[in-house]
Amino acid sequence: MFFPFFVSSRYLKAQRKSGFISLIAYISMTGVALGTAALIITLAVMAGFERELRIKFVNFDSHLRFRTFEGTEFIDPETGLEQKLRENQEISGVSPYIEREAMIRSKQVTDGVIVKGIDETRVDEALNIRRDVVESKYNNRIHLKQDTSDALPGILIGQKLADRLYAKVGDKLTLFSLQGTIAFIQQPSVRQYILTGIYRSGLSEYDNVYVYVDLNEAQKLFKMGSTIHGYELRLKNQMEATTVQKELTKAFGYPYYVRTWLDVHRNLFGWLETNHYIMTIIFGLIILVAAFNIVGTLFIIVIEKTRDIGILKSMGAKQKAIARIFLFEGLFIGLMGSAAGAALAYVICRVQQDFRILALDSDVYFMDSVPMEIKWQFFAGMILFSTLLCVLATVLPSLRAARLDAVEAIRYE
Repeated sequence: MFFPFFVSSRYLKAQRKSGFISLIAYISMTGVALGTAALIITLAVMAGFERELRIKFVNFDSHLRFRTFEGTEFIDPETGLEQKLRENQEISGVSPYIEREAMIRSKQVTDGVIVKGIDETRVDEALNIRRDVVESKYNNRIHLKQDTSDALPGILIGQKLADRLYAKVGDKLTLFSLQGTIAFIQQPSVRQYILTGIYRSGLSEYDNVYVYVDLNEAQKLFKMGSTIHGYELRLKNQMEATTVQKELTKAFGYPYYVRTWLDVHRNLFGWLETNHYIMTIIFGLIILVAAFNIVGTLFIIVIEKTRDIGILKSMGAKQKAIARIFLFEGLFIGLMGSAAGAALAYVICRVQQDFRILALDSDVYFMDSVPMEIKWQFFAGMILFSTLLCVLATVLPSLRAARLDAVEAIRYE
């Protein structure tokens, strides 16, 4: 067996007087394990939050929005924009939309909302709001068109807005369009709707203010004729949004403007990225503290084993061999500690994924439990980082041991 490897492994085992040394070595190993586990779990939680938010935003919203810089309306059939958009190989769905502010009134409450007009027959091409509908008057869950000429068109609103309006499925709601009106001079456009569905996305910025009506009804409400505000696009791969954005910008140019889902929610994802780095640094300090403990542990071992080092040197052991003994000890502590920490982190992550023990208030957060995403890169990276840090921590005590004079080390023995 390789000589330094054999001696270092023996030093870590409890032997009569050296039992205390083994104990503090195992304590250092435990510190590395806890630090590694904490850092991996932190990365898993942050990745889980980002994944859940990305899924919620992208499923409920579109990957790209195509409209004009000024937000003005345009008539697509005359320009053939939709057909040109579909020619892009990365675009899998195109759906027209209208989006504008309005007032909504129930029997008891009036509130401000954002009205979004959608084509019910094509909305699934770009959005996935059907899966978030929690109450519906119809079996197909979303029904916004008029059944007959004398029936009221449907409207879909968020759970939080429904609670504020004290509205339930089947109630009548009124929308007031204030666009282009002058107070006391021009009457606002007013239309009545029947509440046919309530959705709950878990995203307050949608559940509180967004209401959905049929595209034709939105055109009538805002007196837009046959114009629209733009198109919502869904891609085959959402992560290609920036690339497709550049392609469409180059192909269409001014006055058309393309926004990605990252642009729309830049503040939130920017905060997540910043928080990710901060938490990594904070929990990485735990491993750093454990590494300093290893320095102290090895110095104690060097002092305790001074006589042994002197004997080894007198028998012909070179300085490099002595140094490697303690470098191997640091490697053992780091590798075994980080591996144990990774195993602990994996168990905790799996338990949380399967049983959702750590719950969250869905009214405050976007989900009902702490999400965790297990990635092999987290485990491999943290094991490598922790082990490397532990090995670096052993350099100083290893050099101290290698420089001991053999005569001085055994003079009083």
